[in-house]
Amino acid sequence: MSPLPPSQRGWDTVRPDLVIDLSRRLAADEYHPIKNPEGIVDLGSAINGLMQQDLGPWVRRRLEGLPTAEHLQYNDTQGSAELLQSVAGFMNWYFRCREPLGQENVLIANGVTTLLNSLAFNIADEGSAILMPTPSYGMFAHDVVTRNSLHLVPGSARASSGWQSELVRRLERTLKDNLSTGRRTAAVLLANPENPLGRCYDPEVLLEISRFCGENRLHLVVDEIYAAMAFAKHHSMLALDLGSNAENVHVLWGMSKDFGCGGLRLGFLATYNAKLHAAMRTLSMFGWVGAWSAAVAFVILDDRRFLQSTYFPTLEKRLDARRKQVLARLTQLDVPFVAPEAGFFVFVDLSRWLDRVPTHARRGSAELEIMFTRDSLTNEPALQAFFPAKPGWFRLNYGNDEETVNLGLRKLAAFLQSAAFRESIDDAEDEVVLEKLGQASPRPGETTRFRRWRRQLCFGSGDDA
Repeated sequence: MSPLPPSQRGWDTVRPDLVIDLSRRLAADEYHPIKNPEGIVDLGSAINGLMQQDLGPWVRRRLEGLPTAEHLQYNDTQGSAELLQSVAGFMNWYFRCREPLGQENVLIANGVTTLLNSLAFNIADEGSAILMPTPSYGMFAHDVVTRNSLHLVPGSARASSGWQSELVRRLERTLKDNLSTGRRTAAVLLANPENPLGRCYDPEVLLEISRFCGENRLHLVVDEIYAAMAFAKHHSMLALDLGSNAENVHVLWGMSKDFGCGGLRLGFLATYNAKLHAAMRTLSMFGWVGAWSAAVAFVILDDRRFLQSTYFPTLEKRLDARRKQVLARLTQLDVPFVAPEAGFFVFVDLSRWLDRVPTHARRGSAELEIMFTRDSLTNEPALQAFFPAKPGWFRLNYGNDEETVNLGLRKLAAFLQSAAFRESIDDAEDEVVLEKLGQASPRPGETTRFRRWRRQLCFGSGDDA
């Protein structure tokens, strides 16, 4: 008997995804100074390693005497009542919540990805659309669309100095365009601080977006996963006077970026919408939080004195020094970038170097990205990864350990200055790739070879977003 196929809805999720595919390629050959010194240096993944050498020993000391047997048993899907209270208390303090959060306003799951997927399921019916200003985090498309049969509709992409002043007008145009398709619009999704721009929204702009959502009966979902990486520059939605629209604004945050604890798999949602909370709480078994992760997060978030006097001041100092180092090197290399004020990444413009790759590749960054990988350096290309206005933009991350970041910058400098851009990709390699590829419809003006590479690296038209 031949293998039975998966369900159609299951098979529909099997599609090329730029960020996921690059991550898998990286995982198979990731640089390690001892185990794999010739591996790929990762400047694409958003990793915060600035405080791990400090936080690790501190957590280990705090967990001494923890009852092991108790944490091997089943626990609440939300981790624990203590963690819920601790998260609410931390967010009230650090996010300066205008309306204090209680346990009844917080949901916890095994990652912000899980929460966003569940949130999209609970605020938008099948076939609905969620609007998103761009450029923005490329995995939003995966997190929102996968399993939910929704449409993520990106607004026109800009990275200009006047990006905030025109934001609501862009949303209005996007909403109008989406309505013309006959699809219902359910929500607006944005990141604050923005990813990949590393910029924070002004409070006035956030209030304007909230009013826009209220007038059009839309949920507003704000991913504030990098909130503590902006320090005083960040203004949370939770700190603003949202008036009657407060129950329709939902804020996501987690442990993976500000604390560099991605391995804990912990995400938090703050909402004042009781019905939405009840609906998502019912589905919380699908995002069950492990007891050990809950225990670690509790000791971190509950020690306000340590965070205020030691952790955040040290993080700010190290992040500022690393950012200045990286931006200075990019300036030396004459690489244009959007100056960040938050996060540990910078949006760089490598479009000038696209002139040195074959003409047919200039529509996107596919061959440029391939050359990066062949030279043992990877950045996340932004044609689909972050929805920019034009190809050639990459997100460069500098939060990893200092040795890895410095090595990556040296490789980047050597790569930009080398003759690699003037070399086309070997036909032999092209044929190897062909054996692994499915079919893809040709596009006007594309050569056969570039169409093959596009199929591999999923630089499509964006229809799947």
